[in-house]
Amino acid sequence: MKRFFQLKFRPVTVWALLTFFAAGCDRDKVKVYHVEPADSATPNSSPQAPAPAAPPNSMPATMPAGLPATDNSGLPPLKYILPDGWKEKEPTQMRVASFGISENGKTADVSVIPLGGMAGGDFANVNRWRGQVGLPPLTDGEIEQLAEKISVAGRPADLYDFTGGAQRILAVIFHRDGTAWFFKMTGDAGLVEKENPAFVSFLKTLQFGQPAR
Repeated sequence: MKRFFQLKFRPVTVWALLTFFAAGCDRDKVKVYHVEPADSATPNSSPQAPAPAAPPNSMPATMPAGLPATDNSGLPPLKYILPDGWKEKEPTQMRVASFGISENGKTADVSVIPLGGMAGGDFANVNRWRGQVGLPPLTDGEIEQLAEKISVAGRPADLYDFTGGAQRILAVIFHRDGTAWFFKMTGDAGLVEKENPAFVSFLKTLQFGQPAR
């Protein structure tokens, strides 16, 4: 059964250059998420503690201490229909939404990451993803030919599909109101291929609400 969700963003710490290091029925069941800002952490927490290691082929979950912070609390809340089999995971400092998929011992990870401005440039990010699955970089013209035009919240976006060995990446870049939104599925090549239609459908159901004032 599909469920309809609303996600309200917390303030998150974002640094655009870190992109280089680096998801009907019962629609009336709406979940609203309230996440405490990062500065509400307990007094005993250590701001200089090292960030936890990121999973393979993913952007880091948290930002290293001491980097400039950007307040993304003004981003619009998201509504979406969660595909069957997708499990919600806790958002992180970079991810405003995160999902896991598991089937027969195979796994895939879905992330939603907004970054201000051009976030390092589309082509640089695409080549970074290619490198994550062991593929060589391409020229701008070659990358343009690889982009598949899809719809995100009723507006055009570019979908890239890369496979290297046992890993596969589906990644979408969507520019909206001065923010680059990255929707990315990474995992076992066979499972990612199977979930490709669900990933595209998920993006079509997205709705951007009005930012908090």
